[in-house]
Amino acid sequence: MRSLPLTALFLSLSTIFLHQDISGSEIERIVEKSKQLYENSSDWRMHFRERRSSDFFSKTDSTRGEILVKKPDRFVLREERQEIIYDGETLWIYDKRNNQVIKSGGYSGRPFDPGEFLRRLCDDYKLVGSEEVGEQDCYMISVDSLPEMGISSIMLWVDKENQYVRKLTYRDGVDNQVEFLFDSIEFNVGLKDEQFEFTVPPEVEIIDW
Repeated sequence: MRSLPLTALFLSLSTIFLHQDISGSEIERIVEKSKQLYENSSDWRMHFRERRSSDFFSKTDSTRGEILVKKPDRFVLREERQEIIYDGETLWIYDKRNNQVIKSGGYSGRPFDPGEFLRRLCDDYKLVGSEEVGEQDCYMISVDSLPEMGISSIMLWVDKENQYVRKLTYRDGVDNQVEFLFDSIEFNVGLKDEQFEFTVPPEVEIIDW
């Protein structure tokens, strides 16, 4: 299916960059603990702020919203201008501005979910320093690319205290710079299947993809 941009809002942060002298085995331990947190959770919910910008255009697209994820593959992204819902069989993309719903039989990844990024990590990541996100001290983990998701120049900010991913940046397939900031993160909240269902609003155009 065609890749549709996720709209976004970036929260600028005043932070201090601190280089770390940490061994390779310690880096692996940090990443593995964060991976296990998401792998061992049945569901998670978080609020996000996202910003999407381009080197070719001066305009910056920004938004905020909520993300719900339930294993094995259900997810919801709700924000000010659109909703993206996958109920395990059908992907729904509701464009509120154009009063359209795109319906598709599948999806190619969740480029807004830290758990998806951690699951796909191999061994090409590295620790590049630490930085505060809000009031949380975080490790900064760099990844060159995840070709299967069509993204590159990835950076994850992993909370030193609880291994939550607090921030995520990358370049998408059309070279936009994308940045997510996560808060109000909750795991194993008991999300119901019904929360991942989508009802087409009346008088909305449906496009089968």
